[in-house]
Amino acid sequence: VTQLYPWLADNRYQNPRVSHGARLSLTEMEVINAVLVDPSLAPHARFYFRDPSYAVGRGTEFSDTDEWSKIALNVLKAKIRKVVEASEKGKPPGSKCMSIKPFFHPRHFAKLVIKDICDIIDMDYQPGQEPSDLSLFWMTLDECATRHMKKTNVQIARELRALDEFCGQVDDHFNIAMDAGVARPLLVFGERGCGLTAMTVRWTQRRVTGKLLLKEEGDILDKTRSYARFTDNMGRDSLMIAFYCGYHQRLRKPMDVLRVLMQTICDALGARFVDDDLLDEHIQAVLLARFQEAGARGMTVYIVLDGLDHLREGCDTIDSWLPKTMKECPNVQWMV
Repeated sequence: VTQLYPWLADNRYQNPRVSHGARLSLTEMEVINAVLVDPSLAPHARFYFRDPSYAVGRGTEFSDTDEWSKIALNVLKAKIRKVVEASEKGKPPGSKCMSIKPFFHPRHFAKLVIKDICDIIDMDYQPGQEPSDLSLFWMTLDECATRHMKKTNVQIARELRALDEFCGQVDDHFNIAMDAGVARPLLVFGERGCGLTAMTVRWTQRRVTGKLLLKEEGDILDKTRSYARFTDNMGRDSLMIAFYCGYHQRLRKPMDVLRVLMQTICDALGARFVDDDLLDEHIQAVLLARFQEAGARGMTVYIVLDGLDHLREGCDTIDSWLPKTMKECPNVQWMV
């Protein structure tokens, strides 16, 4: 936050749920939506206020001259200070809370940000207790699901019905496939931000538990193993595996997805694998064998791969790298 009130968006970009009729800058709306509305979702938020003396003598590119912008900037700073003071109240130094940091030069600002990030990491993860990649993946996914479900719960009834209709359609699709004894991969397409992740989270919850869960009711998948064993609504022993490629830091290429999938199915079946099984030329055949083993045990396997468009490559050629199980194993049902 400097001595310039951020860019003032025109009416096309105004969000009435955030601005409540007031004309605000995009930055202020982002601050309100991300932090001020529910500070508990951003306990580590950091605000950096530039020293006013830095702008002295540097012209209108560094400080506002009209009174309205000056007042709007002061109001924004007051909102931030109020929330930060409430977060810091009664907490000893070094506790998890928001804070405001002053800075003078941009170089000083960069050093502050790096130091704060390191301090936050040290605060959350003590030496020797660093989380695994999968744990980080689930922590990120939990946060994403929380935001999605929170938005879902405040949407109007028409939008809620659309999500429930999607869940019902997916259930019907897979139930018909299982009754017919065939694999029917389901490919779901849509623009980014249209709610596909919210729908897959909602369907996964309903398929595993038989009901729609709110985030506060608990997690359905094992955080360290990314799968859940359950009995589906047709009474079948089932395994749900779900990966959200936009949030898993190691899922960058198609083979990354297959390797993590292989490790997960082996863990679920209590099977072992050797390093050679993870090689590009072997992994398809090994996966096929593992899924056939699950079928021999009478197990239905549901695989949800969300956000394939986040992969650095291969998102437009999924038919060339997804396993043969999409057609050859009737006990394995895919939603991609």
